[in-house]
Amino acid sequence: MWIEYLRIAWSCLRGHSLRSLLTVLSILVGSFSIVLMISLAESAMVTLASQVEEIGGARLISLWRKVPESMEGKQALYLHGITRQDVELLRRIPHVKNIASFVKLRGRSIYGDNGKSTLADVIAADSEFLSFFHYRIAEGRMLDLVDAEQHSRVCILGSALAEKLFGNKEAVLSRLVRVSGFHCRIVGQMAKIEYWGLDFAWDWNNVLVMPLPTLGDHDVDNYQ
Repeated sequence: MWIEYLRIAWSCLRGHSLRSLLTVLSILVGSFSIVLMISLAESAMVTLASQVEEIGGARLISLWRKVPESMEGKQALYLHGITRQDVELLRRIPHVKNIASFVKLRGRSIYGDNGKSTLADVIAADSEFLSFFHYRIAEGRMLDLVDAEQHSRVCILGSALAEKLFGNKEAVLSRLVRVSGFHCRIVGQMAKIEYWGLDFAWDWNNVLVMPLPTLGDHDVDNYQ
């Protein structure tokens, strides 16, 4: 019986060879597309997971101020939540290895001393911020405790921001940039960092980092 069924099927396929070929091709293309999409999705998840693990993974805890549920125009008056004074208390928690405190300001105007300007994210951070997020310095130096203690007007540029302001050929060290109403001197440029799909609410390479006390208490709405 099965042999007869196979014979009839083969006759149908031979009688409609073009239609059969198209049917087989559509099945192959559909199957290949499904396998390819699954493979790409799994690869993306593996890449994202490895990057999250690189900066701490499940061992990383992020704390930030609660956004006011009402009167959004008066966020500056909202004083509840984590503050700078809490950082030392957090360091005393058992098994806490590293703490990085910072303020992030999205899309601020940055002006170079060559007349060029662009938008970039600004981060006012302590001396542990760069190493905490595995930034590497391509030129110059990182921020240190002295910068924070002296409220030094120094900053470090991400690779994309440095290119936008000064191009690939101009040196950036010791140049001046203006941000948030004051000038700061560039003491370092970060190497390009690749964190695909990992969003901490700032552009990893289009960023300016300065000492936290330098920014002061003004224009601070997202202390972490």
